[in-house]
Amino acid sequence: MKIEIKSSNINSVDYDEKEEKLIIEFIGGSKYQYDKVLPQLHKDFMEAESKGKFFYKNIKSQFIGEKIEEKHQCNGCLHSIGNFCAILNRIVDNYFSCKKYEPIAMEKEESHG
Repeated sequence: MKIEIKSSNINSVDYDEKEEKLIIEFIGGSKYQYDKVLPQLHKDFMEAESKGKFFYKNIKSQFIGEKIEEKHQCNGCLHSIGNFCAILNRIVDNYFSCKKYEPIAMEKEESHG
């Protein structure tokens, strides 16, 4: 269940107790998944006064995070997220730096193997 939180570094937390997967969305939009996070650790994290301090001390230092890449398009220029922004006419780290950025979810490509 995804829960938005108030933190200077973290935007939201999503946890799947059955799979023991914790997904952290940071301010700026990047998401990381941490596997084998026990329910008690998740509970302690959610009850912590400072989510950022708890995260850095007890999760980031103990688990390897895997970045989750999501496919979107930018409404401003309708280019797939990449390094070139047609609105700003320059290479950017991500479209979140563009004031006209509005994500449109794209269909995920199916892998055939």
